[in-house]
Amino acid sequence: MDYLKHWSLHSNPFGRCAEVGFFAGTPQREVIARFHCLVSGAMVGGLLMAEDGCGQTSLLRHLSQSTGFGDTAVQMIMTAGQVDSPDAPWQRIAHQLRLQTTPSKVPGKVIDQIRSLGRQGVRTIWMIDDCDRQTAEVAGELIRRESDLTIVLGVNGESARDCCLALGQVPLRMELPAFSLEDSCRYVRWAMESVVAGGRTSEHSLPFTDTALVRLHELGEGRIGWIGRVAELALMIGSAHQLKTIDVGLLESVQSELVRAA
Repeated sequence: MDYLKHWSLHSNPFGRCAEVGFFAGTPQREVIARFHCLVSGAMVGGLLMAEDGCGQTSLLRHLSQSTGFGDTAVQMIMTAGQVDSPDAPWQRIAHQLRLQTTPSKVPGKVIDQIRSLGRQGVRTIWMIDDCDRQTAEVAGELIRRESDLTIVLGVNGESARDCCLALGQVPLRMELPAFSLEDSCRYVRWAMESVVAGGRTSEHSLPFTDTALVRLHELGEGRIGWIGRVAELALMIGSAHQLKTIDVGLLESVQSELVRAA
């Protein structure tokens, strides 16, 4: 990508395939702390609430790499909701557990595997991104049958009530709100400095002006996904015009293009 060379970057700091790792702002750190309590306390259910663009999927992916919380060894499983049949949630969790069996035997095999892990002192944590009612119903059936299992439903404000009713439990509530201005600025600086060619960080001059960072936070409403989208397009357009800095005027132009394209 030509714009990466223009800004002396070795990869895209804001794209879906960004190689910069996981950014933990204040909301992420608070959720992770509550997640520790959820798992260490052997609670059966958690509800992660986040609106579009606030980084729910990225946070769940980060958590899915964990092998333990405190003294609790875990088997992390992450699947997506929005299924088209009642069998799909079973098939997705079986796939994550690397179970190979006929469709009719999938539920039994999943339960046997969770029980086997429990006998080994390993708690299974099933995280469901963008959960829907059908997947929550399967989760509810599992936690009624298995004590060595914790379910985490990733939902938004519209789906939370239906998913909780389907789960049949009152889960521990964890909220992932939008960033504060401070977190938004930290995120953009961190993302840019993480992909500077040659490994330069603190001595590298950030292309976004201070006022541009503030406006970027406002345009993205503090939502990490939206901030990244506007910032990436600004880098592309700035490169095309051979600019040395990205200011408020350029961000306004990018926002106008996004509005027209919507």
